[in-house]
Amino acid sequence: MGIFGEREPVYIWHQTVSDEFKECSDVVHRLLTTHYGRSHFLARTSGIWFRLFGTVEVCLSVVLPLLFIYQETQTKTWLLATVSVAISLSTSLKLFWGWHEGWWTYRAQKVAIRREISEWELSLLDLHFSAAPDRESKALEVTRESVSRLFDILNTEHEELLRQINPPERVIDAVNQSRQARDTRSALQQPPV
Repeated sequence: MGIFGEREPVYIWHQTVSDEFKECSDVVHRLLTTHYGRSHFLARTSGIWFRLFGTVEVCLSVVLPLLFIYQETQTKTWLLATVSVAISLSTSLKLFWGWHEGWWTYRAQKVAIRREISEWELSLLDLHFSAAPDRESKALEVTRESVSRLFDILNTEHEELLRQINPPERVIDAVNQSRQARDTRSALQQPPV
């Protein structure tokens, strides 16, 4: 329950889907409510931190050149250094924590989930209006496929994180290639004997 009373459901679909295919509706609803709170929280906090530190970075970047113009502040190197360090710190924190990428990922995830839910809902409504004798089993199959795609969508944040992490073997290979390239350049720059 929210501050202002009962919270609106995470995703709403046609009442016919909820009435006729209750079990399928419950499965999808359970899946979405389990993951929605975490994704919503992380999207909001990533967006807030990204905007906050981005605003600090932009404001201080505008102020820094102005500090060099005025005689009173030109000699105060501690002030210039502090502003420069604050800009660097803000940029570093944004990049280290990946707030922009996180915010973007969760927003894109939300759109993809809405699209998948709409497709699932339309498929079940199509089954509702069809005269197929095995509508329940077809509804279950449609829901199974949709839940699988929803898990893939919800898993995108983990895939993004794991894609950015380099295992030690890859780092060692990169260092060895760098050394090999350096040695090759050194050998090419030496005069022939």
